[in-house]
Amino acid sequence: MGQELALKRLFDQIPKTQMESNEDESDRSLRARLQFYIDCTGQSPFDICEKIGGLVKGSDIHDFLTGGSPKYYASTRQAVANYLRNKEDKNFLIENPVFCETSIALKMEAICSCCRQDSDMGIIIGASGLGKTEFLREMKRRDRGMIMVTADPTARSLGAILLFISKLLPGVSRRSCTNSAFVMSIIECLRGSGRLLVIDEAHFLSWEAVEILRKIYDATGIGLVFVGQQYLYDQMRGGSRKSLLWDQIFSRVGLRAHFKGDVPMADVVMIANKIYPLGLDRKSMEYLHHKANGQGKFRSMVKLLQRARRLAEAENVKVTHPLLRDVSELLLM
Repeated sequence: MGQELALKRLFDQIPKTQMESNEDESDRSLRARLQFYIDCTGQSPFDICEKIGGLVKGSDIHDFLTGGSPKYYASTRQAVANYLRNKEDKNFLIENPVFCETSIALKMEAICSCCRQDSDMGIIIGASGLGKTEFLREMKRRDRGMIMVTADPTARSLGAILLFISKLLPGVSRRSCTNSAFVMSIIECLRGSGRLLVIDEAHFLSWEAVEILRKIYDATGIGLVFVGQQYLYDQMRGGSRKSLLWDQIFSRVGLRAHFKGDVPMADVVMIANKIYPLGLDRKSMEYLHHKANGQGKFRSMVKLLQRARRLAEAENVKVTHPLLRDVSELLLM
């Protein structure tokens, strides 16, 4: 009994405003995560309710999401937290604390913004490791209406790309319809929406997949941006007879960013300072600049610096040029 009384006294000493602030902050964070998930997947609160099951109602999730009604229960909050814990993409969190607006990111942003505003088609070409995908993820965080689809060797066909797009459009489902009917349902959903469709890793796409994207672009008036490596550009501009198939695509490209020069030192300094705020000496920065302009670009440079930082912290020393070289040899860079 004495222990319970002591605990009650301690609890009573906590300011009510502090407790309410912590609870509100927790709710705000969970709401933001839920809204981000909804925007990324195109699902509604009622869709999520069906997947959660149990006694949770779609109206309960809606009330929690809007914060406009105190009627939602603690069980609803817990159900939402459990659902997001299992469903959230751990590689695509609501915030990237090390994202930097490099010169490359700024040019990509200009292309994507103009394509959305002017309903234009754009193409962004650059080597692997330049941060193209990380920028697209950041843009998706800022522009929840953007539709971002990533192709890969197993998802390069017309049907696969249509399916990926449909999953991000509420009310659009493949069911048993033909490709033609499937395309029309996507077109009806996107027509006049003013949204931006971005295809990452577009160099994996087959010609048929690119051609159907052109049809969607023509019929809906949305912006469309292809992001990929040099092979995509070579396909569109090649001199072979096969390249004639790409004429209708390339003739529609109104904006282009082609990253094929050296990575600026200013970008390296920006990223390095974000990862290692203690600061690096001139030799270390020059070494990282050299790595950023080698194979792997920013990706290799970031991995190198992150591992060197962790090693330095473990040994309570600073990151230096010799340490970076030693770690680089261990990573076979």
